[in-house]
Amino acid sequence: MKIKIQNYFVLSSGYLIVFIGVVFLISKFIHKHKSNNSENKSIWFVGFAAGIIPCPVSLTITLFSLANDLLFIGLLAVISISVGMFILLCTTGILTILFREKAISFSARFTNRFDYVSIALEYISIVLIILIGLIMIL
Repeated sequence: MKIKIQNYFVLSSGYLIVFIGVVFLISKFIHKHKSNNSENKSIWFVGFAAGIIPCPVSLTITLFSLANDLLFIGLLAVISISVGMFILLCTTGILTILFREKAISFSARFTNRFDYVSIALEYISIVLIILIGLIMIL
């Protein structure tokens, strides 16, 4: 059973992710060539939106450690979970970037239209961001 306030965080995060996805989509239509600086800022906003959802396991560990006067051990456990999630998300991001480059170079071998594959992957990723936000809202 979820904590009631957690539902508010999930909803607000979902709305924020949908908003960011729509902003990506609109800016993609308006500006065909975006600078890397604005893309990096948008990535931070997506990370923030995903990070405001409290982790139920971390909340459980924190409450258990507070109830049993094991604050330091509970803090270490929560920090360990956070570091593990950081490593997982960074690895996933790196693999996604590498896969995108491999897919573009693979398509370039067969056709000279690798720009179309790159554009298609960008639109697919924007749609996936919006879908993830919608799933969080529902």
